[in-house]
Amino acid sequence: MTIGPGCADPESSLFIRQVVFTQPPDCAARAEPDGLSLLEGSLDVALRGEYRGTILIGNQLVPRGSQDLVRAESNRVALHTASVLVQDVSGNTLSDFEVPITGFVDQSAGAEPGFGLATLPLVDSGAVNRIRANLTKGVTRRLISTVKVRGRTLGGSELESNSFQFVVQACNGCLVQFPSDADDPAQDGVDCLASSDGNSLGSVDLPCVFGQDQPLDCRLCRGTNAACDRP
Repeated sequence: MTIGPGCADPESSLFIRQVVFTQPPDCAARAEPDGLSLLEGSLDVALRGEYRGTILIGNQLVPRGSQDLVRAESNRVALHTASVLVQDVSGNTLSDFEVPITGFVDQSAGAEPGFGLATLPLVDSGAVNRIRANLTKGVTRRLISTVKVRGRTLGGSELESNSFQFVVQACNGCLVQFPSDADDPAQDGVDCLASSDGNSLGSVDLPCVFGQDQPLDCRLCRGTNAACDRP
């Protein structure tokens, strides 16, 4: 894997900086290094079968284009593939896969890298299926996702990023919330069975992704998922 004489090490040229944190109501991911990031993720396997993340990718290749010399910029990078290894805290491999990705990262601007985004599964359904049976209520599994991305410069050189580790806490039903006004007082225990008459969900924010990173009001999924009817 080379990028030509006199160029930097490929792993320092293309790098994964962080997992982007998106918030309601717009849930927009922005390619900004000073934006909100996730230090670790949460996955509720009762609601969702994989964890998808948007990663911020930097490009430190210097500009090569020149208007004076009528030379096109060749150090922009088109992303094409990511490899992901999912392990538990004991180092056991739960999943090891490659996925195609879409993304584009401009060249650096002086001392500042260019940045772009790519969205991909950081924990896939294969890993979730291997742990789901042992994830009873109140149990959490700590998963470690190690990611590399690959891309090709417009000049035709292949690049591979650094290895980036991201921790995902997997649980069963832990992200579902049961507000007091959703409880049916005629039923024993806590539930989400109260009549919706007179109750407005207009003030309840929809999470950006059901079952991932943000709590979910049980009234948004009751009747469609058993985890949303009773804790």
